[in-house]
Amino acid sequence: MTESSSSAFTSPEQFSASWSDISLQKQHTHTRVYTATRYGRRFVLKALPEQDAKLTEYRLHQEKEFMLGVQLVHPNIAATYSLEEVPGLGRCIVQEYIDGMTLSEWLKTKPAISARKRVMEQLLEALEYIHSLQLVHHDLKADNIMITRNGANVKLIDFGLSETDDARSFVKNDVRADIRAIGKLMPKLLPHRHTLIACRCRIGNYPNIAAIKQSLRRKKFFVRAIPYVLLSLAVGVAIYLGIAHEEEAGVDANEIEQVITDFYQPFVDSLEAGYWYYKETASIHFSSCYNPMGKYEQLSTRYPIGSVQHSTFMNTWGALYSKMTRDIYDKIDTLPSLSAAEREGNVIPEGLAQWEEECRRLRKK
Repeated sequence: MTESSSSAFTSPEQFSASWSDISLQKQHTHTRVYTATRYGRRFVLKALPEQDAKLTEYRLHQEKEFMLGVQLVHPNIAATYSLEEVPGLGRCIVQEYIDGMTLSEWLKTKPAISARKRVMEQLLEALEYIHSLQLVHHDLKADNIMITRNGANVKLIDFGLSETDDARSFVKNDVRADIRAIGKLMPKLLPHRHTLIACRCRIGNYPNIAAIKQSLRRKKFFVRAIPYVLLSLAVGVAIYLGIAHEEEAGVDANEIEQVITDFYQPFVDSLEAGYWYYKETASIHFSSCYNPMGKYEQLSTRYPIGSVQHSTFMNTWGALYSKMTRDIYDKIDTLPSLSAAEREGNVIPEGLAQWEEECRRLRKK
């Protein structure tokens, strides 16, 4: 084995086209995984074991894995370079060497939530890319997701079980196989977060990765809005207690309260009728489907922008809106937790179909 140079640069004796420093890393039933050096760089070599190397079935499978892998050019997918004969190993798939650890090993280091979120985002980006090529991974699990030591970036590996939906194979692949795998990985990567989204992944409610990303963006927007709601509540309390002054300014607080009440009443009725089984489903439905801004804009046109009446209207609306939404969230919090039910293995996605139908109906208004 050639010793490494103490210099930061590759020494001339190391810069060779011959394979050296070959080391067995993993041994599977029909695959041997090695690392080796060429031109001063480390690579991964995937070879067939000796008993399979001359069998047509396994050689064709190896060729298929190479043909799939070499098409993939993405920063979060390990690159495939060539299919070539390596002395002592036979024909090998030459792939990018990842200086990192598996997702399972990385999670044991207790990474920060910001790093976990970035890993989930990169994983979704990689899957969306391969799905756009009509490719399904089919073996998405923590051991097939590498995290680099430098930067903690995702590198998706091992496409040995992948299938394409092309004219050659006539195999129709359902991307929801990978989406269900995401539903199993999400609680490990982001525990106690996005519980409903993970549940919907596992039961096949998302048709593609774009739909998952949209749900995550919607939830992120709601979480970011909470401080503004609390601020509105704090600012509006004093104004809410001074209704007499608002009436003098020509703003009818009773009318505003009635408009907001009427808008939220269908949801309040559904809560009292036991329509919602879990606080997570009720909370996300409420935040994503009940937005009274249309009513706000309709009433605000009565008052010239910049006038005392307009300012009073905004403050009154903010106080009443904050009070009513706070009361609704208090009621939602009395519902049982979906995450607790999931941990106990008692999740029944009741109400999900009705929830989606109600969301579609409200969006058409």
